[in-house]
Amino acid sequence: FLRLLGLNSLNELPANQTLEVYFQADDYAELLRQLQQNGEVREREIQLQRADGSRCWVKITKSFTRYKEFKIIDGLIEDISDRKASEQEREQLLYQEQIARQEAELQKRRLLFFAEANRLLTATLDYQNALVNVARLVVSAWADWCFIDVMEPNSVDFHPSIVAAFDPEQESLLHSLRNSYQPSADSSVGIPKVLNTGEPELAEVVSDKLLAAFAQTESHFDQIRQLHPQSYMIVPLIARDTKLGVMTFVSCRLEQRYNSTDLNLAIELAQRIALAIDNARLYQEAQQANRLKDEFLAIVSHELRTPLNSILGWARMLKRGQVNEAIFKRAIETIERNANAQNRLINDL
Repeated sequence: FLRLLGLNSLNELPANQTLEVYFQADDYAELLRQLQQNGEVREREIQLQRADGSRCWVKITKSFTRYKEFKIIDGLIEDISDRKASEQEREQLLYQEQIARQEAELQKRRLLFFAEANRLLTATLDYQNALVNVARLVVSAWADWCFIDVMEPNSVDFHPSIVAAFDPEQESLLHSLRNSYQPSADSSVGIPKVLNTGEPELAEVVSDKLLAAFAQTESHFDQIRQLHPQSYMIVPLIARDTKLGVMTFVSCRLEQRYNSTDLNLAIELAQRIALAIDNARLYQEAQQANRLKDEFLAIVSHELRTPLNSILGWARMLKRGQVNEAIFKRAIETIERNANAQNRLINDL
């Protein structure tokens, strides 16, 4: 036993020091307890600290007996440090393999989630309906509540907020709260802050102090608190350096508190949503431009055709030669007037 500790005899122990210092505190206490209760120590594996500070594992393979009046123990101790090192190495490999499998499974779920989100965002050019479907996808896999607030084009006003919740009753209540309490534009937290800074906001833990910063009245605070939000993320929707709105994720479960990894995924999803909104709006603008162009061409065609028809009509009459001097003069004046009118139209174009 002394050799395992790196000692040749008890005389090498520093003054006033016992062998207790070479044991782990919990192991030593358990050894004493078993000796006091049973008069022996059952087979056990423990870790010792050698005189040079290194550690070794030992196995008690024979019961230790404590003599009546002496602190002397008798038994057999086997050095199992090599076996323990092999076991720890094997456990470490198994742990790393488990982590790798978990990461692979997580990555698979992420890919499936984003694939489904992309499908929903590209399935229709009606981005409002697409956002409703994406919000429901989020609460089915990633959050208890999801809000998407999109700003009107070239405006600071919002479309009606898209609200999705895992619990249908909570969804109805959240709709009511969002309609009753609009966030103050100068708020230091939440949507106003994210819109003003363009930076995401992550609250890993939602405290009462933080809820108070959101609440606009005492009743509002009580209503939010009763819903038990535990963690949230708010990320901006930005496309082509233009802020289009914000997206909010809320967890009501203690076991699901958002972290920086979740925030990065939320940012990636928000970027895809912002791109879909921007593309849909660009398409709508192009369609509107085409309609305006068609209307413009129809008006121009009508305006050009009107004087031209008059010119052609009088020209054909003159060509037939069946006109008197008064009609001839009137025809020339009419042709000239309509030609000038047409010339002005062309100049305006």
